Amino acid sequence: MAKQLNLPPQAALEEISNFFANRESAQILVEAGPKLLTQMIEQGLIQKLFLTVNHGATGENIIDLKELVKDFKLSSSERIENDEFQIYELAK
Repeated sequence: MAKQLNLPPQAALEEISNFFANRESAQILVEAGPKLLTQMIEQGLIQKLFLTVNHGATGENIIDLKELVKDFKLSSSERIENDEFQIYELAK
């Protein structure tokens, strides 16, 4: 089941909560920018985090990676050329 949202972060969080309210063990894949991702982490909505870090380019929305993953533990990391694919799991 797929649902695409093009909403401000707070409205997207409400829509996600409402859409999955009756699904006990739903696993949700969220592709998000830094603002929505940070809010979802702060609200305890992310248990597993898949990050792609490009070491060869910089962008406009630079985030503090250490701050972003402070409550997670790195469970897997693979680097292919300039890209590093990381998987983090909630440490709590």
